[in-house]
Amino acid sequence: MTPKEWAVLAQAAYSATPDIGQENSAARIVFNHTPDGFILAIPGTNNESCALADVDAIPHDAGPCGWVHKGIWCAFDSIWGDVAKLAPDALVGHSEGAAGAIYLAARLCLIGKAPKIVYAWESPRTSIDANLADIFTKYGVELHLMWHGEDIVPTVPLALPFMGWRHPVALERFGRPFLPFPNITDHMMVNIIADL
Repeated sequence: MTPKEWAVLAQAAYSATPDIGQENSAARIVFNHTPDGFILAIPGTNNESCALADVDAIPHDAGPCGWVHKGIWCAFDSIWGDVAKLAPDALVGHSEGAAGAIYLAARLCLIGKAPKIVYAWESPRTSIDANLADIFTKYGVELHLMWHGEDIVPTVPLALPFMGWRHPVALERFGRPFLPFPNITDHMMVNIIADL
């Protein structure tokens, strides 16, 4: 699949009825059966529950996954039991859903169900240590962390001397910014797809 096809799956998840989770919850998953396999698509922030999860950006001890974003981790922990029963070939998500895809993929690795690929569009930073990065390297997961233009979301939470928020792999930058400074317009899936 091309990056644009992955982006279209991520965008479609916003309007599809969730197969796991409730529409008004912070963690929802849409099933996709494609020629490339079984793919879990995860929408990002578009309701109050998501927004509350986003702002709960304090470190949370997630065991072997390390110290993570509490709000987003706990949101997706609420549906982990259903996800653990599956064996997806890939995950794709946008924004808060991209962070959720990263967390779920790491947990799938740890139970012997490593996906082949994860496409994370415009994810916020997900951890303050190297545990997630080490998991994806150990299990050979192809993780694409995409950063469009000058989207502000991949730069949060802010990396501070006492709380070094980070991404598990290097960001793949692409596209022309709509504005010459960090902005939210570059974050929108419709603009990402148009630029691809």
